[in-house]
Amino acid sequence: MRHNENQRENICNFKSPFKEFNKYFHITYNQLKVIVSQKKVVEDKIYLKDKTMSKGAYYRIKRQAISNITKTIMTVAMLNECDIISYHDITSLIITISHMISEDIPIDQVYEKILSYLKANL
Repeated sequence: MRHNENQRENICNFKSPFKEFNKYFHITYNQLKVIVSQKKVVEDKIYLKDKTMSKGAYYRIKRQAISNITKTIMTVAMLNECDIISYHDITSLIITISHMISEDIPIDQVYEKILSYLKANL
């Protein structure tokens, strides 16, 4: 059964639907769902709560998600190593962004805050 954006479950306890965040992330809905879902393997199928997929698709999606996350972390580490963004600023940004998201600040405002910081400091 295929879900449209309005039917998708709210994963990671976001207060807003994932579709509002999707364009700001370097990870897809399916990749996030595969990472956070508990899987049940039966024969050659993977069961993720309400969705069934082949083991091949599951592992491909998981591998892509891990690659995207790794590249994001490596990018931040490279920016720190090149003295473009300090460790303190990285930590502060992550904490601030996490608080804004948990306080249900619209994601476009969160994104704009990051953009403003980067424009002012790069």
